[in-house]
Amino acid sequence: MRSRKLGLISLVRLLLLLTVLVTITLNWCFYSAKVIAKNDELEHNRIIAHTESSSTTTLPVWMQDYMNWHALQSPDDSSVDYLVVRCLNQDTHCGGTADRLMPLPLFVMMAARMKRVLLFHWERPCPLEEFLLPSTDVDWRIPKNHELFQSLDWMSTVRISHQLNVLQILDPEFEPPTRRRSKPLPAVLPRVVTTAYQSQLHGADLYDQFRNRTDSFQRKDASGGSTDSHPNEPSFEQVYSALWKTFFQPSPRVQNKIDAALLDMQLVPNDYVAAHIRALYQQEAGPKKTAFVARNAMHCASQFLSYEGQPIYVVSDSVNSTKMAMQYVHQQHSDEAVVVVTRPVTSVLHLDRGTAFLEKDADQWTNNEFCADYDDTFVDLYLLILAKCRTVHLGSFAKWAHLIHGGNCINSHFQKQCRWKKVLDSKPG
Repeated sequence: MRSRKLGLISLVRLLLLLTVLVTITLNWCFYSAKVIAKNDELEHNRIIAHTESSSTTTLPVWMQDYMNWHALQSPDDSSVDYLVVRCLNQDTHCGGTADRLMPLPLFVMMAARMKRVLLFHWERPCPLEEFLLPSTDVDWRIPKNHELFQSLDWMSTVRISHQLNVLQILDPEFEPPTRRRSKPLPAVLPRVVTTAYQSQLHGADLYDQFRNRTDSFQRKDASGGSTDSHPNEPSFEQVYSALWKTFFQPSPRVQNKIDAALLDMQLVPNDYVAAHIRALYQQEAGPKKTAFVARNAMHCASQFLSYEGQPIYVVSDSVNSTKMAMQYVHQQHSDEAVVVVTRPVTSVLHLDRGTAFLEKDADQWTNNEFCADYDDTFVDLYLLILAKCRTVHLGSFAKWAHLIHGGNCINSHFQKQCRWKKVLDSKPG
């Protein structure tokens, strides 16, 4: 009797242990990287909350004034000052594409406050002009053969990278603490000042904090220094789409590859769903976790399908996770008219760390010989932008594409577990 009782107790303990192990495993699959997840959720929620009307948002008056002023400035004018968003070969950290370019509204706000021409200067891995070009009269490229920039020692320029220095620019009443790490900006700045500001929210928090206190750019000068309050100014997310399209368009080489990819995969802009998988965010995931993420990404993407045969475009930083996503749909939903496509990429080349994305050593930073080798990043970005809807994962790449698109059709396959949605409707005539 006693042995039977002890056996029952052991069985109960075993069941409890299995329950705990299953719970830990599920939590690991769905809630790994807790610190990143918390910030990632905050960023995602901000985007979801503010983009509903972004596609029709007009840029605020002060921003339009700044654009007009920027377009009229001549490189030959010695009185013109510059704010340059930089990534130099000697810089210890530039980050990926979204890290460098996603803070665009904040950069514009900083340049307008400082009354400086906003420029972009990349050395690593290649000049930005290889991938993007100005789309309007707002030319953000370094002027060619300009004596000021030819003789400039870029490494010795005043660099605005700390949040406290940004606050000095945005808030005239801000008094920076006298800490070593946050050395205040000099009272008189040189003609060229550089910045490489990065944060988890890519400047959205600072932009929104000061957007309702933004002085109109030129009308402030005309009114003798008075300030205006604009309580209804659009947010960071709401201005993003129009602002991006004012600054950037793909270079001809990148645009040709975008067009070819759409043709090869038979994708029609704004008539397909995009699924982004970030499998190599912190460390390479094991096969089980990768399979779980790939499957859930497809489930969440299916929520947006509106008719049979509407394509799902899959993009990932891991070729393996892309294959798993496609294999899952083809094997488990072969009886449905589901079309899943991807670009024929054999390896993923990251802008900041090449193919050695998981390496921590700065020596592993990318240094490929041909700029065109990095085009895939921008092709994938625009294929995400051109989708009707997006399901996003960790990181900012797909959320950034969502901001540029300007719509509100988005979900996150990191934050929730989706069920497969079977589509029965035919394509509208």
